[in-house]
Parts: sequence; structure tokens; C-alpha cells
Amino acid sequence: MNKLKLVVALTFGLFIADKKYTSVTLREADVGDMIDAESDVGPGTIVAFSTAMMARQIVEVSGPDGTYSGPITIDMLRKLKPKDYRKLRDAQEELEQMGNAEQSASAASSTESS
Repeated sequence: MNKLKLVVALTFGLFIADKKYTSVTLREADVGDMIDAESDVGPGTIVAFSTAMMARQIVEVSGPDGTYSGPITIDMLRKLKPKDYRKLRDAQEELEQMGNAEQSASAASSTESS
């Protein structure tokens, strides 16, 4: 199954090695991402866990200085302005909702065809 993806336009941008990236492509998360993110940050806050998840979900960043395909680290994401972080968190939540809706539609159609 293909994972869902969303592209997010950042207001201030993500800076990696003095390059500015203003577009972020995130993919849908899976349980493996959750396990890995939890082991990265340990028991802690939702912000740390969400940021570790985000680092795993980012497929690519692009902008006026080119494209970067990762890996993305938590330390890179620490430099985000709160407004851009919120946009990425909203995208994470939207991807989860889209995935849940896709699961529900798939389950409904397989029930109807039975």
C-alpha cells in the first residue's frame, strides 16, 4: 500500500547547513515510526515525541537553495519557528485523519462486496 503524502509550505523555512528550505513533504506514519520515535526520545513530552515522529515522516524538503532528501534529525527541526512547526503538526494530524478515512472506506467496500 502506498503511503499518503502532503506538501507543506513553510512561512519562515527550515535551515539545514545554511540552506533554506520552504517546502516540506511528509508521508503518513506507521507504528514502526511510533516505536522508533519513542525509543529516540524516551518517555517525555508530546512535543519531543511529535518532533521525533516528524523527523521520520519528512520525505523531502525543498526551496530556493535546492532539495534535501534526508535524513532529517530532531536537531534540524529544533530550529523551526513555532508557526512553521505548527503547520507541520497540523499536516501530521491531517495525514492521520486521511489514513483513517482511507481505512474506513476500504473496510466498508470490502464488507459490501462480501
